[in-house]
Amino acid sequence: MILDSDIALAVEIAIPICLLLWFTYWLINRTIENQQHWHHTFDGQQFSADEFYSLVQQHIEKREIPDIEFSRTTYTQKRMLSDEREYFHIEVDDCFYDVCAAPHGNCYFVSLWSAERPPVLKKILKRIPILKHWLESKSYHQIDTDSVTHNVIFTSFNEAIDAITTTKGLRALTKSEKKVVLN
Repeated sequence: MILDSDIALAVEIAIPICLLLWFTYWLINRTIENQQHWHHTFDGQQFSADEFYSLVQQHIEKREIPDIEFSRTTYTQKRMLSDEREYFHIEVDDCFYDVCAAPHGNCYFVSLWSAERPPVLKKILKRIPILKHWLESKSYHQIDTDSVTHNVIFTSFNEAIDAITTTKGLRALTKSEKKVVLN
């Protein structure tokens, strides 16, 4: 016969374990690898983030990259419980790109983040030394398609910047300002 005290004890044990497992999963899933960032500020300008995000998406879609997904996501502006900023999120396999277009004072900036987020199981298995090399290595084809996709995203991003600067009558960015190499 199960007593109420047995049920209460099981609940007291299960809840912290579930919370710990959820937090561990959340923490592992949030970690990213190979993060890169690029940005540019337009002094004294204001324009629509939605318009810029649509331009980026249009330029990517015309290249018909397979298995690419577009969405909007929000990130906090500073720390937890601060205001949030909407980003245009692009995902292909383990790679993702986040585009931001936002005002900052009397300026406007655009930024592009690039990173990898491998599946949780792969992250865990990479901790095992014998499996690490096998899981980290990619075929030539994977490396090629990752590079092409990366190039398409950055080219499309730069084309959207060109469209905005042309529409707003702004100075076009120089080749060095548009470098695909990120800092």
